[in-house]
Amino acid sequence: MTEAKLSFEDGPALSGMATHGGDYVTFKTETSLDQDQLQALKAGVVEISGKTEKVFVESVRVSGTEADGCCLEITLRLYAPITG
Repeated sequence: MTEAKLSFEDGPALSGMATHGGDYVTFKTETSLDQDQLQALKAGVVEISGKTEKVFVESVRVSGTEADGCCLEITLRLYAPITG
C-alpha cells in the first residue's frame, strides 16, 4: 500500500493508503463520514506516488466503529489505467 490523497468534486478530501492495478484503486482511510457524505461520493481525483488520476466510485465499505478506529474502504475505477 502507498500513501495517497483522494479528493471529490462535491465532497471531502481524504488521506489514506491505496493499492492500484489496471484500472482499479482500493483506497483505505480511517476517516469517518456520515450517510449523506457517503452517498455524495461519486467522482474525483486520486494522487498516488505523485501521479494524479481521475476516478469514480465503484463501491464504499465501512468497517469498524468510531471507538475501534472506523475505516472506509473505497473501490475506485480510473478513467484511464495508471501506467508506469
